[in-house]
Amino acid sequence: MRFLISNDDGVYAPGLLALSQALSTIGEVMVVAPNDEQSGYASALSVSRPLHTHQLPSGFVAVNGSPADCVYLALHELYRDSDFDCVITGINSGANLGQDVMFSGTFGAALTAQLSGIPAIATSLVGGGVKNGGQESASDYQVAAHEIVKLLTETSILEMLKSLPYHVLNVNIPDVQHADDIKGRKITSLGHKQLLSQYAI
Repeated sequence: MRFLISNDDGVYAPGLLALSQALSTIGEVMVVAPNDEQSGYASALSVSRPLHTHQLPSGFVAVNGSPADCVYLALHELYRDSDFDCVITGINSGANLGQDVMFSGTFGAALTAQLSGIPAIATSLVGGGVKNGGQESASDYQVAAHEIVKLLTETSILEMLKSLPYHVLNVNIPDVQHADDIKGRKITSLGHKQLLSQYAI
Protein backbone atom coordinates (compact mmCIF):
# COMPACT_ATOMS: atom_id res chain seq x y z
CA MET A 1 0.00 0.00 0.00
CA ARG A 2 1.04 3.59 -0.56
CA PHE A 3 0.10 6.34 1.87
CA LEU A 4 0.30 10.12 1.86
CA ILE A 5 0.17 11.67 5.30
CA SER A 6 -0.11 15.24 6.53
CA ASN A 7 -1.35 17.10 9.60
CA ASP A 8 -2.12 20.53 11.04
CA ASP A 9 0.26 20.40 14.02
CA GLY A 10 3.29 20.89 11.79
CA VAL A 11 5.98 18.76 10.20
CA TYR A 12 7.84 18.31 13.50
CA ALA A 13 4.80 17.08 15.46
CA PRO A 14 5.31 13.79 17.32
CA GLY A 15 1.95 12.45 16.16
CA LEU A 16 3.03 12.77 12.54
CA LEU A 17 6.26 10.90 13.21
CA ALA A 18 4.47 8.10 15.07
CA LEU A 19 1.93 7.71 12.27
CA SER A 20 4.66 7.62 9.63
CA GLN A 21 6.64 5.01 11.52
CA ALA A 22 3.61 2.78 12.06
CA LEU A 23 2.34 2.99 8.47
CA SER A 24 5.81 2.22 7.11
CA THR A 25 5.41 -1.30 8.51
CA ILE A 26 2.60 -2.01 6.03
CA GLY A 27 3.41 0.19 3.05
CA GLU A 28 5.23 3.10 1.45
CA VAL A 29 4.76 6.45 3.14
CA MET A 30 5.17 9.99 1.80
CA VAL A 31 4.91 12.88 4.27
CA VAL A 32 4.02 16.44 3.27
CA ALA A 33 3.10 18.75 6.15
CA PRO A 34 3.06 22.43 7.12
CA ASN A 35 6.23 24.16 8.34
CA ASP A 36 4.47 25.05 11.58
CA GLU A 37 1.21 24.87 13.52
CA GLN A 38 -1.84 25.30 11.28
CA SER A 39 -4.71 24.26 13.54
CA GLY A 40 -8.09 25.76 12.66
CA TYR A 41 -7.33 26.28 8.97
CA ALA A 42 -10.00 23.78 7.86
CA SER A 43 -9.61 23.18 4.11
CA ALA A 44 -8.26 26.66 3.27
CA LEU A 45 -6.02 26.91 0.20
CA SER A 46 -3.43 29.63 -0.42
CA VAL A 47 -4.33 31.67 -3.49
CA SER A 48 -2.36 34.92 -3.09
CA ARG A 49 1.13 33.74 -2.16
CA PRO A 50 3.56 31.21 -3.63
CA LEU A 51 4.13 27.93 -1.86
CA HIS A 52 7.64 26.68 -1.18
CA THR A 53 8.81 23.24 -0.10
CA HIS A 54 11.92 21.90 1.53
CA GLN A 55 12.86 18.34 2.40
CA LEU A 56 14.00 17.55 5.92
CA PRO A 57 16.70 14.99 6.78
CA SER A 58 13.84 12.67 7.79
CA GLY A 59 12.58 12.73 4.21
CA PHE A 60 9.48 14.65 5.24
CA VAL A 61 8.54 17.56 2.98
CA ALA A 62 7.69 20.85 4.71
CA VAL A 63 5.42 23.43 3.05
CA ASN A 64 4.84 27.08 3.97
CA GLY A 65 1.09 26.61 3.67
CA SER A 66 -2.04 25.13 5.16
CA PRO A 67 -2.75 21.41 5.64
CA ALA A 68 -5.00 21.47 2.58
CA ASP A 69 -2.21 23.16 0.60
CA CYS A 70 0.10 20.30 1.56
CA VAL A 71 -2.28 17.60 0.35
CA TYR A 72 -3.22 19.47 -2.82
CA LEU A 73 0.43 20.17 -3.67
CA ALA A 74 1.43 16.56 -2.97
CA LEU A 75 -1.34 15.06 -5.10
CA HIS A 76 -1.16 17.48 -8.02
CA GLU A 77 2.54 18.35 -8.18
CA LEU A 78 5.04 16.61 -5.90
CA TYR A 79 3.68 13.09 -6.35
CA ARG A 80 1.36 13.57 -9.29
CA ASP A 81 2.61 10.36 -10.90
CA SER A 82 1.94 8.29 -7.78
CA ASP A 83 -1.22 6.40 -6.94
CA PHE A 84 -2.08 6.57 -3.26
CA ASP A 85 -4.29 3.99 -1.59
CA CYS A 86 -5.19 6.41 1.18
CA VAL A 87 -4.42 9.85 2.59
CA ILE A 88 -4.22 9.83 6.39
CA THR A 89 -3.91 13.00 8.44
CA GLY A 90 -2.75 13.40 12.03
CA ILE A 91 -2.29 12.08 14.48
CA ASN A 92 -3.82 15.28 15.82
CA SER A 93 -2.93 16.40 19.34
CA GLY A 94 -6.39 16.43 20.91
CA ALA A 95 -9.82 15.26 19.86
CA ASN A 96 -11.72 16.35 16.75
CA LEU A 97 -15.36 15.93 17.71
CA GLY A 98 -18.70 17.42 16.71
CA GLN A 99 -18.66 20.74 14.90
CA ASP A 100 -14.96 21.13 15.63
CA VAL A 101 -14.17 19.00 12.59
CA MET A 102 -15.44 21.76 10.32
CA PHE A 103 -12.60 23.99 11.53
CA SER A 104 -9.93 21.33 11.89
CA GLY A 105 -6.95 21.44 9.58
CA THR A 106 -6.53 17.71 10.19
CA PHE A 107 -10.00 17.06 8.82
CA GLY A 108 -9.67 19.73 6.11
CA ALA A 109 -6.54 18.08 4.71
CA ALA A 110 -8.31 14.71 4.58
CA LEU A 111 -11.32 16.32 2.90
CA THR A 112 -9.03 17.80 0.24
CA ALA A 113 -7.83 14.29 -0.59
CA GLN A 114 -11.34 12.88 -0.74
CA LEU A 115 -12.42 15.65 -3.11
CA SER A 116 -9.65 14.36 -5.39
CA GLY A 117 -11.16 10.89 -5.25
CA ILE A 118 -8.74 9.32 -2.76
CA PRO A 119 -9.93 7.53 0.41
CA ALA A 120 -9.09 9.71 3.40
CA ILE A 121 -8.93 9.27 7.15
CA ALA A 122 -8.43 12.03 9.74
CA THR A 123 -6.96 10.77 13.01
CA SER A 124 -6.78 12.31 16.48
CA LEU A 125 -5.56 11.39 19.94
CA VAL A 126 -8.20 12.23 22.54
CA GLY A 127 -6.37 13.87 25.43
CA GLY A 128 -3.23 14.52 23.44
CA GLY A 129 -1.13 17.59 24.10
CA VAL A 130 -1.57 17.60 27.85
CA LYS A 131 1.06 15.13 29.06
CA ASN A 132 4.45 16.25 30.33
CA GLY A 133 3.42 19.90 30.17
CA GLY A 134 2.70 19.54 26.46
CA GLN A 135 6.21 18.19 25.76
CA GLU A 136 5.16 15.09 23.86
CA SER A 137 7.21 12.57 21.95
CA ALA A 138 6.35 10.07 19.23
CA SER A 139 6.13 7.34 21.88
CA ASP A 140 3.06 9.09 23.33
CA TYR A 141 1.29 8.34 20.06
CA GLN A 142 2.44 4.77 19.45
CA VAL A 143 -0.69 3.02 20.69
CA ALA A 144 -2.88 5.30 18.58
CA ALA A 145 -0.66 4.82 15.51
CA HIS A 146 -0.81 1.05 15.83
CA GLU A 147 -4.60 1.24 16.15
CA ILE A 148 -4.67 3.00 12.76
CA VAL A 149 -2.58 0.19 11.27
CA LYS A 150 -4.95 -2.39 12.77
CA LEU A 151 -7.94 -0.50 11.37
CA LEU A 152 -6.42 -0.66 7.90
CA THR A 153 -5.32 -4.29 8.07
CA GLU A 154 -8.09 -5.91 10.12
CA THR A 155 -11.11 -4.27 8.50
CA SER A 156 -12.35 -3.44 5.01
CA ILE A 157 -12.37 0.28 5.76
CA LEU A 158 -10.47 1.27 2.62
CA GLU A 159 -12.91 -0.60 0.37
CA MET A 160 -15.79 1.06 2.19
CA LEU A 161 -14.31 4.52 1.70
CA LYS A 162 -13.71 3.83 -1.99
CA SER A 163 -17.42 3.07 -2.35
CA LEU A 164 -18.43 6.27 -0.51
CA PRO A 165 -17.24 9.29 -2.51
CA TYR A 166 -17.01 12.57 -0.60
CA HIS A 167 -16.92 10.79 2.76
CA VAL A 168 -14.05 11.20 5.21
CA LEU A 169 -13.56 8.88 8.15
CA ASN A 170 -12.81 10.87 11.31
CA VAL A 171 -11.12 8.63 13.92
CA ASN A 172 -10.65 9.59 17.56
CA ILE A 173 -8.49 7.24 19.63
CA PRO A 174 -8.36 7.42 23.43
CA ASP A 175 -5.05 8.26 25.05
CA VAL A 176 -4.26 5.00 26.86
CA GLN A 177 -1.07 3.27 27.93
CA HIS A 178 -1.85 -0.13 26.42
CA ALA A 179 -3.80 -1.31 23.39
CA ASP A 180 -5.71 -3.71 25.65
CA ASP A 181 -7.33 -0.68 27.27
CA ILE A 182 -9.19 0.00 24.02
CA LYS A 183 -12.40 -2.02 24.16
CA GLY A 184 -13.42 -1.85 20.51
CA ARG A 185 -14.49 0.40 17.68
CA LYS A 186 -17.76 2.18 17.08
CA ILE A 187 -19.02 4.01 13.99
CA THR A 188 -21.09 7.02 14.90
CA SER A 189 -22.18 10.38 13.51
CA LEU A 190 -21.03 13.87 14.40
CA GLY A 191 -22.54 15.30 17.53
CA HIS A 192 -23.65 18.89 18.05
CA LYS A 193 -22.29 21.32 20.59
CA GLN A 194 -22.42 25.05 21.07
CA LEU A 195 -19.25 26.80 19.98
CA LEU A 196 -17.82 29.05 22.63
CA SER A 197 -15.84 32.15 21.73
CA GLN A 198 -12.33 32.48 23.09
CA TYR A 199 -12.53 36.25 22.92
CA ALA A 200 -13.98 38.68 25.44
CA ILE A 201 -16.14 41.48 24.09
